[in-house]
Amino acid sequence: GTFVPLQGVPLIFSAARILSARNVAVKFTVIGSGQTAPECGEVPDNMTWIKSWVELSKLVEFIRCADICLGVFGQEGKVDRVWPYKNYWSMLLGKVVVTGAKVDLVADAPAYFLSERSSESLAGLLEDIAVGAFPLMLSTDIKGFYDANLSNQVGLSALLRRIREIQVIEKRSENIER
Repeated sequence: GTFVPLQGVPLIFSAARILSARNVAVKFTVIGSGQTAPECGEVPDNMTWIKSWVELSKLVEFIRCADICLGVFGQEGKVDRVWPYKNYWSMLLGKVVVTGAKVDLVADAPAYFLSERSSESLAGLLEDIAVGAFPLMLSTDIKGFYDANLSNQVGLSALLRRIREIQVIEKRSENIER
């Protein structure tokens, strides 16, 4: 990604450092660079940081190989109003998403939502998942949620319904005016 503040990448680096210090067997792959990269500090020993741009096909392979995909962990602004593209892709591929976002659109999604956006909270949740305290969600449940709620077809159907509703309202208005 582009490391915009919305992403909360420094928080991810910090969580990785916490897990490394606790000797928890969690490996991170971070892809991208940008605005908040200078705030990230040294790369922890449990992290691979790919700073160059990655083509979509290669990015899909990284997602396919991951057990968990991290969402957004920014502290303010639109973080609670968006479900980023990377979350759509992760869920399309049936991957568990861990995120700090609390977006109404996906409130019942099969994802892990942090109650607090902090590196300690993220590290704690990832550690719990790593040691089996929380079982990973089934990829079929995640993919099913995506297909039923987030797919292009669902979005297009909702848009077309809304357009038809507006057309009906406009026709009623025209009939009243006559």
